Amino acid sequence: MRGPKYTVSDIYDLVVSCSLYLNVNSVLILVISAVYLGGGYFAAGEGFVTATAVMTLIYVVDRLDVTEEDEINNPGRTALVRKYHAELVGLGVVTFLLFELSLFATVFSPDVTGVATVALAHVPLVVLALYDEIKTVPLPLDSLAVAFTWGYMLVFIFVFISPLSVSVADAAGLFSGWFLIVFAGLEARNAKDVEGDREAGKVTLASRFGCRRTKQAEVALKSLGTLVLVVLSGSPVVLALLACHLGSLWFFGTLETNFRGERDGSGTAST
Repeated sequence: MRGPKYTVSDIYDLVVSCSLYLNVNSVLILVISAVYLGGGYFAAGEGFVTATAVMTLIYVVDRLDVTEEDEINNPGRTALVRKYHAELVGLGVVTFLLFELSLFATVFSPDVTGVATVALAHVPLVVLALYDEIKTVPLPLDSLAVAFTWGYMLVFIFVFISPLSVSVADAAGLFSGWFLIVFAGLEARNAKDVEGDREAGKVTLASRFGCRRTKQAEVALKSLGTLVLVVLSGSPVVLALLACHLGSLWFFGTLETNFRGERDGSGTAST
């Protein structure tokens, strides 16, 4: 007799392995960014819906697109994705609709400016559509593309959705700080996937320079990104919240490493 399809263990593993916990961090990132820009903690307003919806959509679609390196690096996650394929597709549809509705409620207007603004909001989805081609470039271009997407969406939300007034210098600092932090984190995660990435011909810092140098680069780039955000904001609150953000990423990364160790024996030190 077959057991139930849905189990608490499977749902937990799906959230952890598919990085859906990043929704928690996307909220924290928006809070940090709002404080950086001199606003209240919730100055992103409806942007909380926009950001969490589009980032969930991006990660769900990426996980559904099982690649050769996924088969090698993360067979446990691949098995879960296949088991819950229909549910993940449904989640993707719901988050896509939420994303579009958030734009309709905040920036759309029946004129050239409104249509152009909505079009600009879809740049992350353009990156997603090109992601498979981006991963074939013999550079760590996929991590650069994802880091760009995070930085771009933050700037978009605070320029077009938030009531805050954002200068070009503030926007540049916001983008740069988060770009460095996100890129460093992505490449550190790739240190867990060296074997599969090399076999699939995917170029990452870890596959090119080794895990130790990648870890050093992670620390340096995250420190530089943190320095940019803290110095430009002059706020100790930004520093404290960034510490919470980076600490939570470490915690969630540990959970993901434990999942991989239990499901396929590929666990390594967390980033």
